[in-house]
Amino acid sequence: METRHMRVVRRPWATTSVVSWLLLFLLHPLPTAADCECGYSTTTTANGGAAASDLVFSELLESDFTRIDYFGDEYKGPRRWARQVFDKSASTARGPFGEAYVTGNAVSNIVTTKKIKTTSNNDNGGGGGQGGLQLVVGSKVVDGMVQNAEIATMGQDYFHGTYRVGLKVTDVPGTCTAFFWYFNDTQEIDIEFLSHEFNHANNSYPVNLVLQTAQSRAAGYDASWSDTGTFQKRELPFDPTAGFHEYRIDLLADRVVFYADDKVLATMTGGDGIPSVGGNLLLSHWSNGNPGWSAGPPAADARSVVSYVKAYYNSSNATRGEEAWSRCEKAPAGSTKVCKIPERDRGGFLSDPGSGGSGNGGGDNANGQGNNNNGDGHRNAAGPLVATGSLRALALAVELGAALWIFGLWC
Repeated sequence: METRHMRVVRRPWATTSVVSWLLLFLLHPLPTAADCECGYSTTTTANGGAAASDLVFSELLESDFTRIDYFGDEYKGPRRWARQVFDKSASTARGPFGEAYVTGNAVSNIVTTKKIKTTSNNDNGGGGGQGGLQLVVGSKVVDGMVQNAEIATMGQDYFHGTYRVGLKVTDVPGTCTAFFWYFNDTQEIDIEFLSHEFNHANNSYPVNLVLQTAQSRAAGYDASWSDTGTFQKRELPFDPTAGFHEYRIDLLADRVVFYADDKVLATMTGGDGIPSVGGNLLLSHWSNGNPGWSAGPPAADARSVVSYVKAYYNSSNATRGEEAWSRCEKAPAGSTKVCKIPERDRGGFLSDPGSGGSGNGGGDNANGQGNNNNGDGHRNAAGPLVATGSLRALALAVELGAALWIFGLWC
């Protein structure tokens, strides 16, 4: 494994059945304006075989790439994501070809249907093909460089937290699709799919899980040599190219836990390999022809598609930590102070993925485009998230009342 780097809301009520309306109201209650002020909770596997434990994180970032083009001119929210633009020569990339990361290969293909499927998120986008953010690796080599795609969060203060992505991986051999947390080449956490490793004939679909450390850098950015357990290859129990699945990284103080669809793939303790500072989140799809990793370039344009990213985390920014504590202290009695993170629910957002929120972000990303105006939002008692949530709650109440009235007429 080698390191790589340079340095909206779904409408869960869209259904025609009155019974479905009632069930959705009961199963998907909206957080109120004062909810979640003390954070967001999840259950994670414990270290050393101990019982699983509940953890709470104070900040969130929720992005729905099936409904929102975060890079387009029409998007008026804070610029949370940036498409990366940079080149790597063949020698720097350590492959027979160089790598060119271009904005045109990160394509927002928004789903335009009003109703979105709850059991499958293979909806087609308005531009044709799979709906979501398409990360494209081109089959044509230009000036000795494979044309690749990468996006990154503008904020760089993502520290301990749980980080999730809805992802459908390309089935075209010769690329690497990666979801990763990054600070530098010795503090990095990767989930990487090498499409040339997939074997449909025998249902073999490996995924590479990596902690990049000082030792792996000394070994030529190869974590697989180490006996510290910071590189593990795991077989998935499903075909990652056939549909969307959720992949998850839990970055904790003493361990990193990798998941696929809520099932633990690996736990790494790694000693000095556990990141000790905040970083940012990236999604990348690339090839440089290296037969030892990405292989390729692909014979045809290859597309891996992102449906969502959800991050629940503690900020490495001390000021934001103090603000989070203050919010929690002021949470009104009777509110849901800690909100449970929806597990594997495409529509289960705790915020409005199209709006901003409070927070000052984590710094600029020099390789990106756009400005880090407001950074990554926290859902609190002020700002557009609450306004949107209140309007949605009001709309739901009106629609539910109408449904009950019709139900009464039928009875």
